[in-house]
Amino acid sequence: IDNLLKVGQKNAKNILTKNKDKLELVANYLLKYETLDADQFKDIMEGKEVKIVIEKPKPTQVNTEKKKVPKTKRGKGFPEPQSS
Repeated sequence: IDNLLKVGQKNAKNILTKNKDKLELVANYLLKYETLDADQFKDIMEGKEVKIVIEKPKPTQVNTEKKKVPKTKRGKGFPEPQSS
C-alpha cells in the first residue's frame, strides 16, 4: 500500500509540474471571473481561446400597485392601549 501511495504521489506531482502553465491559467481565470464551466476549462487545457460571457444582472421589478391595508377597529392604524 505504501508503494502505491508513493507512485500515485509521484505521478500527481509529475502531471502538475508538466501542466504548471495551464494550472496557472486556470487559477488566473478563476481569480478574475470566479467560475469556469466545463467547456471553458477544456479550452484552457487544450490551449484554445477561452470564451467568457459576462451576464449583466437583470433589473428587479418594482411592484407599483398599492397594497390595501386593512382598517383596525379604531380606524386610525394604532394598536389598542395595553394595561400595565
